[in-house]
Amino acid sequence: MEKKLILRGVIAGAIGGLLAFVFARIFAESQIQAAIDYESGRDDAQMLLDKATGLTVEEMGPDIFSRTIQANIGIGVGMILFGVAMGAIYAVVGVVVVLANPVVQDVALSDRLGWMAILVGAVMMVSGMFAVQRTMVRREVRTTTA
Repeated sequence: MEKKLILRGVIAGAIGGLLAFVFARIFAESQIQAAIDYESGRDDAQMLLDKATGLTVEEMGPDIFSRTIQANIGIGVGMILFGVAMGAIYAVVGVVVVLANPVVQDVALSDRLGWMAILVGAVMMVSGMFAVQRTMVRREVRTTTA
C-alpha cells in the first residue's frame, strides 16, 4: 500500500511539474529573457566605463549551456523534477500519517492524497503566475517613472 501511495504522489507531482513547465515556457520565459538582456546591456555599459577609466576588464567566459538549452530542456527538467520531489514528499508524509493512525486506512484517503499531490503542482503554477505578474508590474512602474 505504501509504495502505491508514494507512486501516486510521484506521478501527480510529475504532472504538476509538467503543467508548471508549460506555464513557465509560455509566460515566464519572455520575462527571464528580458532580465537577461537587461543584465547583458548593463554589463556591456559597465565594461565600457571600466575600459574608458583604464581599469582592467575581465573577459567573460563561455556559457556552459546555451540559452536555448536553458529555456527548453533546463526549465523542463527542473520543473518536472521539482514536481516529482514535492509529490514524493507529500506522499511520504501522507503514508506516515496513515500508518500512524490505523483508523484512517481506507482507499478513499489514498485517492485524496493523490489528488492533493496534484494540488501541490497547481500551487507551484499559481506561485509562478504571481511571480511573473509581480515582475511585469515592477517593469511597468519602472518605465512609467523613468
